[in-house]
Amino acid sequence: MRTLNRVKELRVAKGHESQREFANFVTNNLGCPVSYGTINKLENQNGNPTWELLDTLATYFQVSTDYLMGRTNKNLAVAAHVDEEPGDELPPEAKIAVDTFYNKMRALYGKNKGTVENS
Repeated sequence: MRTLNRVKELRVAKGHESQREFANFVTNNLGCPVSYGTINKLENQNGNPTWELLDTLATYFQVSTDYLMGRTNKNLAVAAHVDEEPGDELPPEAKIAVDTFYNKMRALYGKNKGTVENS
């Protein structure tokens, strides 16, 4: 799995100047225990996040997990649901869950794979 390569950019944009302060914020305010060392490793491409941390950061930054990991340059939490698509009334965490599911199914079935037909 590719490591997160956009954490620093997003962290600084949210006003978190230091990795240590951000690690404390994530632990104390977002409920996901993380150390300064973990944030440092992620920002320097030396670590793999837990799914809990990945989900927590994606939700906080309002981006998809794919964007965090550098798999896409679209920084929308739900790239497939833009311009008042069904589901716009969903809360951000639900949109992220839908986006994650969509990406997993696309990776599993891909274009012209499996038995699911595109409508």
